[in-house]
Amino acid sequence: MVSVHVLFRFAKRLGPASLPPQAMAHEIIIPARGILKSVSATAAIATCLFYIIDWAGSFKRGLMRKRVQPVIILATTALLSACAAVDIDMGQRLEAQGNLKEAIQAYRKAVESSPGKAGTHMALGSALMKNGDADEAIREFREAARLDIRASLPHISLAEALIKKGEFDKAKDEFDIAIIYEPTSARATRGIGLVLEQQGELGEAIMQYRKATELDANYIEAYENLGMALGNAGDMPAARDALNKADDLKKEKEKQKR
Repeated sequence: MVSVHVLFRFAKRLGPASLPPQAMAHEIIIPARGILKSVSATAAIATCLFYIIDWAGSFKRGLMRKRVQPVIILATTALLSACAAVDIDMGQRLEAQGNLKEAIQAYRKAVESSPGKAGTHMALGSALMKNGDADEAIREFREAARLDIRASLPHISLAEALIKKGEFDKAKDEFDIAIIYEPTSARATRGIGLVLEQQGELGEAIMQYRKATELDANYIEAYENLGMALGNAGDMPAARDALNKADDLKKEKEKQKR
């Protein structure tokens, strides 16, 4: 672990220029892998990076440059991560305001700044799906899954995008992988039900929908799927129960928003 505070103390010895006092007020931890925990450190990292590079360049001997090179690399990585975090935050704000195209542009910038972070690809992929671009979203979800191999969410998102494309066998494979990493995932369990229903396995799909509601008792979509599937199977009383449960959950959700 290295902190902004440590980098500041190091940079302060390198030159007389003053450093931003607000950035000195608290210590912000930067894990060695370059994930920045607070975007407010952007200016601090930029200042440190400037002084460190300037200091390293003032020495002619390669030995001194080698000593400071790891710190330069860390500061650069942290700065890029900070820029990506700012773009992600901007994208989320734009998306909340309904400006989906502008949000996608912000997410693209985040991916450019920090292409090695699964979260940036997930944000871009999710926005692309909302915009109806399943093909590009699939590429982003695949990359997220590659970068974070033990996370279930990239596989779930990828599977849902594949369903939109009608690629049910591939979607089932991705849901199965997600279940391996997160056995209690109600979302992946419901997803398997969706695939099975599309493949004509109504009874198996109903079992998966039931399991999803057991894993998450507030899962509105799973109750809706269960109700519709039970109706198609001819079990009308059970279908009504499931659909009524979904309606009750929707009403409760609306109350909580007020």
